[in-house]
Amino acid sequence: MTTGNDRRWGERDLAAAWAQAAERMGEMDVAAVLAVTAGDALDPVERATIELQAGRADVAERLLGPDDVPAPDGDRLRWEDVLRLAVATAQGDERARVRLLAVVPRQGAAVQELLLPLVATAAEQAGLDDVATDAWQRVAAVPPGTTPALARAAAADLRRRGRRFAAPLAAELASALCDDVDQEVAVARTRATVARLVASDDRVGAAMLLAAVRWRLAPDLRLATLRAAVGPRMRWRAIAAGSVAAALLAALTWWFTLTGAMTPERAVSGPLALVLAVGFPFLTTVPGAHLVDALSLRLLDLGLVDPDRTRVARARAAGKDTARGLRTVGLVLLALVTAGPASGAVARAAATPGSLDAVTTVQWTVTPLAALAAVTLTRLVRHRIWSSRMLRRRRRSLAALRDETTRCRCWTTQSLRGAAARLYAEQHLVPVPGGTSRAVASALPAGSLVAACTTTARHWLVTTDRAGDATLALAGPGGEPPTRDPGSEIRT
Repeated sequence: MTTGNDRRWGERDLAAAWAQAAERMGEMDVAAVLAVTAGDALDPVERATIELQAGRADVAERLLGPDDVPAPDGDRLRWEDVLRLAVATAQGDERARVRLLAVVPRQGAAVQELLLPLVATAAEQAGLDDVATDAWQRVAAVPPGTTPALARAAAADLRRRGRRFAAPLAAELASALCDDVDQEVAVARTRATVARLVASDDRVGAAMLLAAVRWRLAPDLRLATLRAAVGPRMRWRAIAAGSVAAALLAALTWWFTLTGAMTPERAVSGPLALVLAVGFPFLTTVPGAHLVDALSLRLLDLGLVDPDRTRVARARAAGKDTARGLRTVGLVLLALVTAGPASGAVARAAATPGSLDAVTTVQWTVTPLAALAAVTLTRLVRHRIWSSRMLRRRRRSLAALRDETTRCRCWTTQSLRGAAARLYAEQHLVPVPGGTSRAVASALPAGSLVAACTTTARHWLVTTDRAGDATLALAGPGGEPPTRDPGSEIRT
């Protein structure tokens, strides 16, 4: 692509702009590769910022050069001063850590938003988990939220569940990761979060998140493969054995009734069948999980947790007192429902020793099972209706995005992610053969290419994130390239 005077952007200039776009998206590994190519087209402070956030504080220190760790004044704050403090903090300097954590809270909200990623990455590399988690959660709360920040914040939330019933929390986190973005981005966010949970040895938490996400997205082979690899899973053989035992006991109950052989002692077969049918899937253990986590995982796997973010948020906002009150009401209703059949069974047993009629058997088996089945089926149907609506909404959004990405956005947009990036590259941009050197191309993910806009002459790098889950489109510099010495090109 050429401009009116046939000047071209040098590869260093393009790489510098692409690196800055990747940095703004939180894709520091991609930004670091491009920063190396950019060389002196990027300021050393910019390169050091990228390297620190890519997890290489030692490289950032070399780029900044030797200097005393500053004590920045709150009224005269320089980015380089805060960066030096963050680099020193990442390397374990206690004095720098104290200064860094003192200076950032004194800034206004807008400045804090810029500084918090430095605090988060420095604390993470220094092993300050509480500080890093708090900082990442604050970074993730700033719209639209980068994939690395959202993944770190979601993983930290789920790890903190302790022994609480975490099914609603997993559903809420799945909503935060997947809703309002296309499937490609949702899968990337989910996989990044699961990777962090697995790295921290919380495979049960990873399984819960994957189970919750499954109801929000179209079937995806990568997530299915990841779910199989992560484990643990429900023991379907044990559940099948419990179901068979429950069916046999229920049949035995009716046999006793029809043959007139039912006695008060044999009436226990009905409730036992109910317990086996309902409780056995939830009472069997899940490897590596305590009972509450096992229950949460099974409810999520079976689709019995409300997926609607609005309803879940409303219920959580109501507070623990409301939940406790609802549990109390439920226990009272359960007592009222079971008291009648129990007292009826005792009365009939006393009136006609040696025999109980079919009505009692129905009270003990059919009625509770029917009520439970009605409640369960209602939740399942509602869940699946909601899931179908979500998938239809995603399809409509993708169709709208397909139409939107035919229009030029190069003069107002610096970066795109997911389906938006892929469709924009396919429908608006024109591939530039040999757009990068072999050295740069070999350092980027396979399939990366340079494409140009015929309207603005802006060059874009179309690549993927480190895991290869989401497409990234990074805009190059705008306007006309400067006149420069041909020696500035670094092609090989």
